[in-house]
Amino acid sequence: MPKKNNYICIECEFISLKWQGKCPECSSWNSFQEEGKAFISESKLKKINFEVKVNNYYKTKISGIDRVMGGGIRHHSINLMGGEPGIGKSTLLLSICDRFLKKYKKKTIYISGEESSDQINDRFLRMNLKSNDLRILHETSWNQIKKVIEKEEPEFIILDSIHTTLIEDISSIAGSLNQVREIIYDLTRLAKTKKITCFVIGHITKDGQVAGPKTLEHMVDGVFSLEGINKMNYRIFRCLKNRFGKTNESCLFEMNEKGLIEVDNPETYFLNEVNSKAIGRSITYI
Repeated sequence: MPKKNNYICIECEFISLKWQGKCPECSSWNSFQEEGKAFISESKLKKINFEVKVNNYYKTKISGIDRVMGGGIRHHSINLMGGEPGIGKSTLLLSICDRFLKKYKKKTIYISGEESSDQINDRFLRMNLKSNDLRILHETSWNQIKKVIEKEEPEFIILDSIHTTLIEDISSIAGSLNQVREIIYDLTRLAKTKKITCFVIGHITKDGQVAGPKTLEHMVDGVFSLEGINKMNYRIFRCLKNRFGKTNESCLFEMNEKGLIEVDNPETYFLNEVNSKAIGRSITYI
């Protein structure tokens, strides 16, 4: 008698002997998948290749970004960036695109579901960026986005954002658990097969977590956040997960009319904000 697979909740990894509509552990709906059926691909055995280059990174030439990401953007990696609306995620990634194109001359597509192509173009000009090779796609349909990627064969893409992207065949709204889960599955398979380096922008919840199923964070190679500091114009770029480097790294930016400018000596900026009548000041490195 053939062995019957179990069913696993992709939200909390609860195991059930049969498929269930609602997970009894985390109460997620339609989250069970048959064990071993998440990915179906041709299996190939490989030996260790001792001649492969370990440090395969694209340098952004933004020292803080390269340091936080473990040496740069890892080739063919999928990276998730979260942050509050208007915090500067798109601005930072446009700056990275510009530097990437200048240095590596790789085909790059910025996919925007929230802003029109003209809006992205206007921001690019306001930031005084110079590269004229960036392709912009204003689209929310994942099926159409996938067709463009397969046709154009880019080497670097930005998906802004996964929560505005929609698979029409799934009967739920953009940003729902089912939509986000299926898109990240499909994007991961596509990127790893086509050897594409990706940045995916995600919305966050009220408690500061990336919205959507935990599968989203599990599937990507790196999770990063862009955070504000009270009502100041400073932004912290922070690493929360990195398969290729250390976590808990961060760097500081200041927002101005030309975008996000890296702060080389953060302690100087923070000391300037301290009450001038204070008796003394100190800097502690943790």
